[in-house]
Amino acid sequence: MVKNSGEKMSDDIKTLRENSLGFLVNTLAREIDCTMKQRLKKCGVDFKVFVYLMTLLERDGVHQTDLSKKLRLPEYATSRAIDGLVASGFVERKIDPDNRRSCQIFLTQAGRDRAEMLPNVVQTVNQSHLDVLSKGDRDTLITLLKKLALGPGSSCGSSC
Repeated sequence: MVKNSGEKMSDDIKTLRENSLGFLVNTLAREIDCTMKQRLKKCGVDFKVFVYLMTLLERDGVHQTDLSKKLRLPEYATSRAIDGLVASGFVERKIDPDNRRSCQIFLTQAGRDRAEMLPNVVQTVNQSHLDVLSKGDRDTLITLLKKLALGPGSSCGSSC
């Protein structure tokens, strides 16, 4: 049976979508987000602020603008997230002694206690999604994703 041009175009579009980097990455990201939200909820951490807690656990006392740049997020989003973390008692803002117009963000003890749970959550979620791959494939995937996400072609940054 010969396909008509409408069926051929439909098949071509389906193939394009199913092999689209954006479609595949977004599909996987939604699945990972769902799993992360479930795991984080058990830890009492909102998905929206988890990346800030992880980053502050890595380097406490960072300036709010530097935090935005490091995470490649708009400053207004960082400001709102930090406001929420302050209200929750997880972080505090302190005036930078070297520049009184600038604030540094520090984890409180409650924030540190919560943040210290997160690396295990991340490892568990990553493992659950990467288990279908061999170690070599996992390493290759991570290397390629880093190249795409952090490389010179990733110019969108926080302007999107």
